[in-house]
Amino acid sequence: MFYKHWKKLALSLTTFFWTSCTSENATQPLYGVYCPPEGCADSEISSSSEAAPISSSSNESIAASSSSIVESSSSVKETPSSSSIRTTSSSSLPGNRANDKVYQMAKDPSISCELYQIFASTGKCLDDEDRREWNEMRKKMLEENQTRTLAELDSLEDENDLRIEYDEPLYGVRAYSCTHHEIITHQYFNCSNNEQYNVGSVYRDSNDVDALFIDDTENKLYTKKEFQAKYPEKYISSSSKEPESSNSVPPPSPLCQKTDFTSTEEMQKVFDKQITNLIDSVKTAKGDSLSKEQSNCISNADYRTRNYSDRYASTAVLAKKQICDGDTIVNPRYQEKLDIQKNYVQKSIDRCFGAKSNEP
Repeated sequence: MFYKHWKKLALSLTTFFWTSCTSENATQPLYGVYCPPEGCADSEISSSSEAAPISSSSNESIAASSSSIVESSSSVKETPSSSSIRTTSSSSLPGNRANDKVYQMAKDPSISCELYQIFASTGKCLDDEDRREWNEMRKKMLEENQTRTLAELDSLEDENDLRIEYDEPLYGVRAYSCTHHEIITHQYFNCSNNEQYNVGSVYRDSNDVDALFIDDTENKLYTKKEFQAKYPEKYISSSSKEPESSNSVPPPSPLCQKTDFTSTEEMQKVFDKQITNLIDSVKTAKGDSLSKEQSNCISNADYRTRNYSDRYASTAVLAKKQICDGDTIVNPRYQEKLDIQKNYVQKSIDRCFGAKSNEP
């Protein structure tokens, strides 16, 4: 039910929570939970000001284990419930009341339980993880599309704001600021029989056989076996359900997908090859007629365009192929990126010979 050392971990979480709140950035994030500058006493993450008391003997364990709290919880978003060990000291766990309800044990109504919850920030920024998950989701949406128009697919592709300017450096680079910090959450029942139980969930499998499941219709608590017997439909495997009709929404015309995704590293190699080929071609064509001034100018153009192109190569989601109604072509958005970079390099070379490019 709880980890053997859950008591110490939970107490340490509280200490770390209050400490992290005082150093949190005052700027409100776009999403997630944060501590305001004035502290977390009135923070939205706590739905009640009534907290479970902490015994004085427990305070000694806080100092002993608080130094390891960041390391032990940095990769955890939700405290798992895999242990069947029951914590019997109802005053040893911190936390706030999750609601004002009082639940009765279905098998023994004389036992009442209250739902408590613990929130603690680890200080870890989840922006990179969120971005990776969103990029993978976008790739799947592009590859498996059955309902989106081609214009909608285009809008799902590379959201990179970097662009090549012929007379100025690349724009669109934003100052980094974390918008989503990791919050450890845990819910448990504090019961009148002086025992505590984890909260069961039909959405995740757990080895905690003593976890209790909430029936909100009657404010009662059931074991997993009891809950399964009462609500068998909640445990039907998703693979056994009837698939949703794919004909509920008519497919767009043309029906397109995008696949064969490139990466920043691959784009950098493609751009480097384009630059090398263009410069070598000019040097070969000019031969001995190339002046020292022109040669120096080309060398500068080589360095400058590689520097800018490396940044322009930054790519999150960009497909190399586009398939519409079974016909496969080069993805226009991928080709456009190649053309823009090539024209930029060509114009930089043309300037060395006083030539004017037709590109705007």
